[in-house]
Amino acid sequence: MSKKIDSIKKFVVVPLLCTLMLAGCSSIGSSSSKTAKSASSANSEISEETADAFVDNYMQKMKNHAPAEEIISDVYTKEVINKLKESGQWEMTKASIESTYPYIKDVSSKRIGTLTEDQMLGAEIIFKALTGESVKITAGYSYESTTYLEMDGQSSSIPGSICALYLKNDGWKVLNSSPEELDDAYLES
Repeated sequence: MSKKIDSIKKFVVVPLLCTLMLAGCSSIGSSSSKTAKSASSANSEISEETADAFVDNYMQKMKNHAPAEEIISDVYTKEVINKLKESGQWEMTKASIESTYPYIKDVSSKRIGTLTEDQMLGAEIIFKALTGESVKITAGYSYESTTYLEMDGQSSSIPGSICALYLKNDGWKVLNSSPEELDDAYLES
């Protein structure tokens, strides 16, 4: 693979990782109380099908270069987004995501499994480390993902792992972690 493609990967991956780490670096804060959804309403929203639809929609937003606000709302809760705005990191977070758009030509994902209770606890630990916010995850699925890039006529792809997590009171969110990383977070806690 050429050095140019390697530099593209770094140019795309680093801002995306940076975006995910911004909240943790700024110690955005802790969670406040939220209005609970009814149990029957939440249960109808939690299924493999709704997770798959959420991830497909998220991937389409990346492919179609949707406004960064839409991508960010699929990753963070409203509270974290408000704290990004209050701390002055909102514009930098949006710019970081949008800087990758010219190189993303396609994205894909495939569900590979259901997260275990320990993996969901690991995801809660990771979410808290990234955002400073405690969440309760009630369902989760893991996905293999691929981001297809192109620069100056050269194409490449970046394989990855993401999880769709159902946060109590906040719905589906994306976390760029593999099931193994969630296991490690749980075991290290």
